[in-house]
Amino acid sequence: MGRRRTALEDPAEDLARSLTSSGLAGLGSRLLELVPTGSIGSDEHRVPLADLLSQLAANSELTNVQRGEAARLAGIARDLPSGIGRAGIVWIAWLEPTGRERAHGLAHGLSRYATSWQPSDESDHDLYESGPDLASLAAALDWARQRSDRVVVRPEWDPGTHYSGGSVQLDGDFPPLSQPKP
Repeated sequence: MGRRRTALEDPAEDLARSLTSSGLAGLGSRLLELVPTGSIGSDEHRVPLADLLSQLAANSELTNVQRGEAARLAGIARDLPSGIGRAGIVWIAWLEPTGRERAHGLAHGLSRYATSWQPSDESDHDLYESGPDLASLAAALDWARQRSDRVVVRPEWDPGTHYSGGSVQLDGDFPPLSQPKP
């Protein structure tokens, strides 16, 4: 069982069952609809899940324990590191401008870095977090370093090479990240 599922999705399922057994089957069903089954491959459910959990935390029909758990889980859904802790590996990759962006003259000065927080344990198949596309490497590194000490970077100036950009040097052929001199 993965850290992500243990921190958020499994407790949300437990809360849904608690709601159902308390006579609030409609709320339990709504909550279960937002919790993915199987491995977690995306974060599409997190915002609606956080919103519903926040609504449940304010719902007077729930017990104090249920409202407290809903509030706790809403916080984790909005801020996964608070539930997972610093773990796994964050991947950062520069994305070349698309053909459409180039055709419309948008490519000049356009940098963006895709981010993804993944488990380092091969037995954990759940994505920790599908991160945002960020405009600068500095912003991507800030996001990454809030989640893990192990960061792999494929930078704009050398997109064919993966570098180690965290405080922990990675095993393998990952030279330490250092930006080129302008």
